[in-house]
Amino acid sequence: MATKIEERVGVPLPQDQVWELLADLEGWKDWNPLHPRVEGKLGINAPIRLEQRLEGRPVETVEGVVADWVPYEQIHIARTHARGWARSVRYMEIEPLTATSCIFSVGEVFGGFLGDRIAKKERRALRAGFLAMGEALREAAVQRAAGAPAASAPEPEPAVETVEAASAKKKTLLKPIPLNQYAPKPLGMKPLGGVKAPGSK
Repeated sequence: MATKIEERVGVPLPQDQVWELLADLEGWKDWNPLHPRVEGKLGINAPIRLEQRLEGRPVETVEGVVADWVPYEQIHIARTHARGWARSVRYMEIEPLTATSCIFSVGEVFGGFLGDRIAKKERRALRAGFLAMGEALREAAVQRAAGAPAASAPEPEPAVETVEAASAKKKTLLKPIPLNQYAPKPLGMKPLGGVKAPGSK
């Protein structure tokens, strides 16, 4: 039996623009509050290490291998826990909705003898971390599309701006689409290494 912990956010941008930000692992330090530091690269079975920051906990190191990755769609990282008594797949997936919007999902599927127990213990902290990552990715992607600097980037020198320019800038800013407006079907996980998403065959 597998247990899934997941958060999803709507992004008012095309799938490819969100992927460009997600696939730039080195750039995570500029926007990602959950994993501000990454060591590794995207490649099947490539080792990868993520610095993990969960609220109220010391900084941790998450180690695993890239179990699967598909450009513009997904990154899956396989991990083991408790000396092999549990395993999981942490995933980041982008699901297109329209030509100008998509859903970003980040989560983890736990399996193995102790998988359910570990998932229950980590559920609250991981959900908060996943939500923070999803919202930060959306904000960074929207700012990039609007030509604004990332939130953590240095502030530019103040400049005099005309009323017309300020009005034009407001019109170009994109607003997040509420998730409940399009109610997409959950994005299914692909079976990886024996770990299957609920409902998968």
